[in-house]
Amino acid sequence: MATSAEPIHVLCVDDDPDTTDLVESHLGRHDGLAVSTVDGVEQALAVLADHGRAVDCVVSDYDVPGGDGIDLLRAVRERYGDLPFVLFTGTGSEAVAADAVQAGADSYVLKGGPDTYDLLAEQIRQQVTQHRAEQATERYETIVEALGDAVYVTDERGHFVYVNDAFAELTGHDREALLGEHPSLVKSADSLRAVEAELGRILGGDGPNSATAEIEIETRDGATVPCEDHVGVLPSGTGDYRGSVGTLRDMSERDRRERRLRRERNRARVLFEESPTPIARFHFEDGEPIVEAVNPAFEATFGYGEPEVVGESLDAFIVPPEYRSEAADVNRRVERGESVTVEMQRRTDGGARQFLLHAAAVETDRGREGYATYVDITEQQRREQELADRVRELEGFSDVMAHDLRNQLNIALGQLELARDDGDDEHLVAAQRALARTDELIGDLSEVMRSGSIVDETTDVDLAAVATTVWETIGADGDRLHVDDAGTVRADRQAVKRLLENLFRNSRQHGGDDVTVRVGTLPDGFYVADDGPGVPPADRSEVFVPGYSTAEDGTGFGLVSVRQIAAGHGWDVELADSEAGGLRVAFTDVETS
Repeated sequence: MATSAEPIHVLCVDDDPDTTDLVESHLGRHDGLAVSTVDGVEQALAVLADHGRAVDCVVSDYDVPGGDGIDLLRAVRERYGDLPFVLFTGTGSEAVAADAVQAGADSYVLKGGPDTYDLLAEQIRQQVTQHRAEQATERYETIVEALGDAVYVTDERGHFVYVNDAFAELTGHDREALLGEHPSLVKSADSLRAVEAELGRILGGDGPNSATAEIEIETRDGATVPCEDHVGVLPSGTGDYRGSVGTLRDMSERDRRERRLRRERNRARVLFEESPTPIARFHFEDGEPIVEAVNPAFEATFGYGEPEVVGESLDAFIVPPEYRSEAADVNRRVERGESVTVEMQRRTDGGARQFLLHAAAVETDRGREGYATYVDITEQQRREQELADRVRELEGFSDVMAHDLRNQLNIALGQLELARDDGDDEHLVAAQRALARTDELIGDLSEVMRSGSIVDETTDVDLAAVATTVWETIGADGDRLHVDDAGTVRADRQAVKRLLENLFRNSRQHGGDDVTVRVGTLPDGFYVADDGPGVPPADRSEVFVPGYSTAEDGTGFGLVSVRQIAAGHGWDVELADSEAGGLRVAFTDVETS
């Protein structure tokens, strides 16, 4: 089976050599990750066709030659089943994320974040570890099923209605030929009487619901095989006899079977002990899952080893009080024979975390016994939520950027109209400034959509210089702007320009062309204040809501943009009355230099 030391072979699909170099370089720093690269869909499928079993995970960009990452994902799912697949792309739209999930991607990682490659390595390890554990479990289940003895079922008349391949092999008859025949075809008279006596005791209610008789099977070629016949009656809601079910075990092969079972038990024990997934073995007592054993991964995750939990209720140790009723419902379902897979919170040694719980039990002579496995999905859910939040953030950003672009275009159109009317070149200069600012905003939008963040690289920004430039850009009277020694802040210069531009336009929109604006410093930040009409205290909680505006021609997006830019820097924003009676917007928790 796979262990944590087994290498993970990653196939990276990307036509950008810089990206593949970065992936190989960064992932190569993580122990156990080996990376090979190709530059298109056809090349990736060719590698998988030749070396599919050697590839543990496919990492693909969205934009690749020969199709796209989703096309490759669908082809991988069709040809290679649940081989782990991570979409690693700079295309961060909600539609791409939805297509990736629908097509069966195991994870979706955006390029360009501060911890991109560490996150990618973490997702690769998590998906491959889970995939390997599931494969090992499936192999174990297949082995267990293959160990079944010869099985038969009879009806109320005592005739065979079902036999399995092992029964047919033991007796030497074809399965189809046995159906409808009486067991006397293969059992001696003494054997029939012994089995009937045991069935009579079961039906009389004098003993257990099953029994074992030692019998002889007479094969088609005349040989005699000593067997144990473990028999029981078919269940009936009316109490009528509806037939029996029996299992034959060739006693001459008992030692061989016992040796085989010991080997399989040893394999099962190794699987249990070495699995990276926490596992608990339990049985039910009065509806409670009583622990019989836990593996080392369980102890490492939850902080409890076998000395503490064996013989105790599993739920008492790891189920938070608020989830007790849900856990009880899972217990009832498992005890009824269901195989249950649910997402639930559990208490771990490091606090509450979210798990994908798989629980199932089978009937044994001790009652219902089963296993519970816990796959930690806390980080996966956190990443999914971050992705959803990022999508919402970018959607909101596109709205406010559209507002900013419309402002500049309206200015340019207005100045061109004035130039046409009176022929003054100053209007053309103003229109040129507005169009240049439009080009900057388009560049900002492109950069944000590429990086997935409203705030990109931060540098030292001279507030006074930026404020003066922005004031000139909007065509305002220079005497109406007063800038104190505003100092230098650590910020994204282009984002700060958008912030000040929206604040200045907001002041002029509500206070008129004669409004006076002041930019000044605070102990931990800066402020922008005006002598306009201000905002009533009762309305201040609404000004950052998209669509809110007190001006007849206002769009309600200017201060939304301000809030987004401040949040992107980690700044706090507060509205108050200015000393001149207008509005003061204060930004605090600002890194200054």
